[in-house]
Amino acid sequence: MSARNLFERTIEGIIQCVWAITGGVSFTLLFSPLLLAGTLITTGTLTTVPWSLGLIMKNYFQLLAYLIFPWVSALKMTDFPTSPSAALHFMEVKHLFWFALVGFVMASGILFFWIQWLRVERRHWLMTRSIRVAEWLPVIFFVLVLVLGFDTVFVGFHHLFFHNNAWLFDPATDPIIEVLTETFFLICAVMVVVVYEGELWWLKHSILKR
Repeated sequence: MSARNLFERTIEGIIQCVWAITGGVSFTLLFSPLLLAGTLITTGTLTTVPWSLGLIMKNYFQLLAYLIFPWVSALKMTDFPTSPSAALHFMEVKHLFWFALVGFVMASGILFFWIQWLRVERRHWLMTRSIRVAEWLPVIFFVLVLVLGFDTVFVGFHHLFFHNNAWLFDPATDPIIEVLTETFFLICAVMVVVVYEGELWWLKHSILKR
């Protein structure tokens, strides 16, 4: 492989990973109510907390609206109080999710024009090489989970992206944490990986068909 081809495959591989990761995060965020409801029902969490599924979901949709919509500037859940520390963390999460949403849109645009340019050059088939490499990225995640455990990976993620301890919720002041369980976040992480791989599979096969 020439230096030019190596450079191109590296650049498009980075773009693909950003596109697939941000797409996976965005999709999972939008479908997280279904994941949360399913987790609460199947794990028996509803039998250990004093709230009904309907009440929990009403408040979660209020949280989700705050995280997704830029015009919702203040977090207010009807039945769950929010401490200043938790409010700070959710604000940081909002910024992180918006970074993912904007990143997905930008990466989609860049990837589209990159593919069109490769088609003009009749070299679009070369892109499947970088896709095959990108498809192996989730293996690193699963290896870390198997070796370290999801709890360790989860804590490490928070230390990497949040430079404070606001993510350490106290159930006495922020009871929402009693329903946003580790199992729920694990399922969300798996969903991100599944969507990530699905995006790359679709990209690879859509390129090969044309």
